[in-house]
Amino acid sequence: MKLLLVLFVAVEMAAQSELTFAWNERALRHQEAGQFAEAREAYLAAIAVEDLTKASAATRLRLYLNLVAVELEMGERESAAKRVREARLVANELPENSAELAGLHSGIGSLEMLEGRLTTAYGEFTKALEILQRVGGRAEDVSGVLQNMGAVLIRQGKYAEARREFARAVELMRGGPQLVRALAGLSGAEYRLGNYEAADRAAGRAVELAVLLYGQEHWMVRGLVRNRAVIVAKRK
Repeated sequence: MKLLLVLFVAVEMAAQSELTFAWNERALRHQEAGQFAEAREAYLAAIAVEDLTKASAATRLRLYLNLVAVELEMGERESAAKRVREARLVANELPENSAELAGLHSGIGSLEMLEGRLTTAYGEFTKALEILQRVGGRAEDVSGVLQNMGAVLIRQGKYAEARREFARAVELMRGGPQLVRALAGLSGAEYRLGNYEAADRAAGRAVELAVLLYGQEHWMVRGLVRNRAVIVAKRK
């Protein structure tokens, strides 16, 4: 059973120009549809606008983090690592406690996790969570970080601890994409603990919500349905 990779994607941006907003909205639509190459081009266009004006370091950093998420979805780790280095330079312009810096730590953690450096990844996610808790970060961002921590714990074989983090992530959300991902992660943890009935309940909720959000044929829905089929087979 494959866990969905959860990445920190910051989509709310302050002080953005109308042109940046338009490119960002286009990128998000492509990203949601699984059109990652098109999303990358739109984010790059938005970054080009913001790099010229340098109106908001926070906006520029969030755009870089969104781009990192897209390139990781595409499997382009080298390029994503380059974007993280560029994001670090922008981060130097921000105050110590900001949600954007939490996003940077989460982006670094995602790269470290994919490279198998799990202890380092968990440390980065912990830093992200601590910042978000200090600044009163958005529930979506906190939920995303908790899911990343759960994903590391799954890879370390700490399934009960992973279940705890995914459950916390679920509790924070009332709906939306992050709840879908949190439920999928919780289902994966329950499955690995041998709790197939609980795994199926969480998977069923994830599928139902994802269908409402995206439609039956969406790429994420198809992945969730495949995961649930594995669980159902174990329950028989």
